[in-house]
Parts: sequence; C-alpha cells; structure tokens
Amino acid sequence: ARTTLTLKNTSQVPAEWAIRDEPMAGEESHPLTFSVTSGKLQPFAEVPVEVSFTPCCFPCKSLRSSIVCEVKDGQRSYVTARADVVKPRCKLSQVEFDLGVSYIDVPSTHILMLTNLTRLPVQYKWDPTTLLGSWH
Repeated sequence: ARTTLTLKNTSQVPAEWAIRDEPMAGEESHPLTFSVTSGKLQPFAEVPVEVSFTPCCFPCKSLRSSIVCEVKDGQRSYVTARADVVKPRCKLSQVEFDLGVSYIDVPSTHILMLTNLTRLPVQYKWDPTTLLGSWH
C-alpha cells in the first residue's frame, strides 16, 4: 500500500524536519517506509513524502501506527496510519469429488469450480504429478 503526505512549512522561517512511524501501544511493529525521512523546508514551501507499507508475513492482519513529524525548535505533528491486510483466498465448489466408474485409456471430464473469495488476483496451478495444488 502506498500514499503521499504533503508537508508544508506555514511559517516565515526555514524549518528542519524529520518523519518516522511509531506503532500504537500493543501493536506489532510493521515498519512504514518513507521516500524521504528528513529535510529543510523554506518558508511556505512544501514537500511530498511517499509512505509505503509492505506486509512482511501472516498472520499480520492490520497496521495501526502514528506517523510523527518533528520540527526542530517547533511542534510535533501526528497522523494516524492504518491498513487492513488481506491475503488471496479461494475455495473449491466441493471438498469431495466422485469420479464415478473409470476405464483404462478412456478419458472422462468433470468440472470443479474454483472461486476467488477476495478482490485480489489469484493464480492457481494444479500439479498432476503430486496430486496436490500449489498457490502462487
């Protein structure tokens, strides 16, 4: 996930600033990354800062953090950052499948439906050599 924050110096003097994330109490640390973490803004100038979050593992289900912008000899500003983490999920139309009577060297066709339960793109590969599916 990615978004852009715009930092603006509303004063008449240059401002030295630094930005970081601070996980909320009781939350696991899932670091946010910033395109730039500090700098100096001239009076009334602004700078865009791209903020990215890449979930590193499951069962990470959400992100709750504060983005802190500190200004030298000035005030701190806080922005709440949150994200819900979703992983691709699919299901088969049946958990058991009766192939009926089968004959040697006579192909038969049967249909199973694979349903994507999320809005994420999912790729599935059936590997007939292992008789197990694998997720990609």
